Amino acid sequence: MNVQGGGVGIFVKNNLKYYVLPAQSVFVDRIFESLLIKLELPDSRKCIIGSVYRPGTCHPTLSNSNLYDNFSELLANVLNEVSSFNMPLYILGDLNLDVLQYDASRQVSDYLNLLFKLSQNQRGLLPIRRQ
Repeated sequence: MNVQGGGVGIFVKNNLKYYVLPAQSVFVDRIFESLLIKLELPDSRKCIIGSVYRPGTCHPTLSNSNLYDNFSELLANVLNEVSSFNMPLYILGDLNLDVLQYDASRQVSDYLNLLFKLSQNQRGLLPIRRQ
């Protein structure tokens, strides 16, 4: 099967130190991709930066509900693990979820509840208002 898309990455300025977190950098074909790094800033601050991708296409053997449940479990595991590092955490990526549908979609409400449970939040939730 010829599948396009996917992949995660993080560009780091060459004068910054970083360490890939291999246990939290997960690849499960057509379900979940993540790359997490610990970044050391020049002023001695440290943080965790993550890039996460959830494919927006159908899976050959899983229903959409099972596909999302697998993704959600993997994301929860990664976020639980990095929360123990006690550092600021910034997750970026393409989750193929319309967070403005939190009242209409179980998947979106489950995703946002997971973030809140782990003391994280989704930035940029303000809708664009057209005039």
